Amino acid sequence: SSDLGNGYKIWHYTGTVLHKYDVPPNEELWQVSWQPFLDGVFKAKSITYQAVPGDLPSAEPKAAQAYRPPALRNKPTTSYNLHEDEPPQNMKPQSGSNEKPVSKTALKNQKKREAKKAAKQEGKVDASPELEFESETTKILNCASTAESSGDPDVDKKIKNLKKKLKAIEQLKEQQAAGKNLEINQLEKIQKENDLLKDLQDLQLGV
Repeated sequence: SSDLGNGYKIWHYTGTVLHKYDVPPNEELWQVSWQPFLDGVFKAKSITYQAVPGDLPSAEPKAAQAYRPPALRNKPTTSYNLHEDEPPQNMKPQSGSNEKPVSKTALKNQKKREAKKAAKQEGKVDASPELEFESETTKILNCASTAESSGDPDVDKKIKNLKKKLKAIEQLKEQQAAGKNLEINQLEKIQKENDLLKDLQDLQLGV
């Protein structure tokens, strides 16, 4: 295309431009390739990391400019906008109000506070049934704690040991409900809960 500045450059591996060719406006450049030579035609040179001087005059680097679409490059810069300067709809003040637009940071913090508040309320709703829930084992242990002595020291000692085991099982069940992985022996203890409850009730009834 005649709108493009065609040409080629040859750089030294240290970054120096050694040669530059600009295609005249009335010509076109379609391809650039190296001319092949046999091995040994050119003498191998040692590699150096010191920049070599170039034959081209050093041109001052051009200042970086904002990208302009091709359709707008020949138009005055005041006739178009590359970016919208208006804030999003949720950050604009409502018509008839004196409120200032909300910044992105303030809006982000507001969303965080709302999410935290919603999570806190959800946690309260989820926690309320747990507070009201009381397992059968806990009820039996509470009744056993208020029961009078059986009069037999051996029976009272057995009841005390059973209550201790059942309390430990309740703690294991709470840990399991919280997502903790229990050991095999801990799972076996939980499986013995019904047998221990039966033994405790039998002792309390004097069976």
